[in-house]
Amino acid sequence: RSNNTPLSLAPQITAVNPPVLTPAGDGTYTLSGSGFSSGQTELLLETVALTETAASPPSAGEFRVTPTTLQFVSPNLAPGPYAVRVRVSQVEALPAWWVVLP
Repeated sequence: RSNNTPLSLAPQITAVNPPVLTPAGDGTYTLSGSGFSSGQTELLLETVALTETAASPPSAGEFRVTPTTLQFVSPNLAPGPYAVRVRVSQVEALPAWWVVLP
């Protein structure tokens, strides 16, 4: 018998090439993947954390969680590229997407 070994699983983000998200007509970005859990998922643009909401669509600076998608609207940030970071239960997914804000 051996000691217990902690195991953490990272969420999976579906990536494509090029890895730049474009918003829908209402300004909502959508990420697909798996392992997302309401109340345990964090979404950041670089170091700026967005707030989880149940509203659909989310407002500026908010994101909405389903088991296979994250929908978000960027907060009012300076123009430029931002890495999209996703954590579930404090385990971060591999980097997969960028947004370029006008």
